Amino acid sequence: MINHEYIVPQIGYAQLGIEDDFEEKQQFEILYIFTKISELTKADKKFTKYLRFFTRVVNHDFGHYKEIVMYQLAGCNDLEFSYAIEKIDKIDFEAMEEDVQDFHEAMKASLEHDQLDQHRADLELTLEEVAVITGSRNTMDLLQRAMTDSVCASCCPLGCSVEPDGKCQHGFISILTKSGLI
Repeated sequence: MINHEYIVPQIGYAQLGIEDDFEEKQQFEILYIFTKISELTKADKKFTKYLRFFTRVVNHDFGHYKEIVMYQLAGCNDLEFSYAIEKIDKIDFEAMEEDVQDFHEAMKASLEHDQLDQHRADLELTLEEVAVITGSRNTMDLLQRAMTDSVCASCCPLGCSVEPDGKCQHGFISILTKSGLI
């Protein structure tokens, strides 16, 4: 049961430049924000017990966009939820615009060129990072859900889904393969 939800602020990077690349830029912006949230969750265990994150598509008169939502599960008191909001609000998202641009350019260059093989280990997401991005309670929850579906998340920083024993188009393995379950 969800008690409350909170929309995580965006950086605004995706709105800059030409309209044609909005979705790609937003995908990288969201990935960058999730890496920052992942850093918080590793440092503070209050985030992982009763809080989940997911992306939601919002339709608007100009098209659609994605937003990151943090929600409170039953069992999390309002004080803990407020604490989490305070921690996220301390992140200066607007100051990260240049950082996310550099992140986007580096990731895109790595994914588009033969350099990917050299950098795949650096780019590959950990199971903990995939758990945060997919809104799983923890890695066990992530893997249990993956074992019941015909497709599962990969360790790709672009969020590709794959068959349980497969690799995505960028060459990143499934979370089940990474965990050793396959």
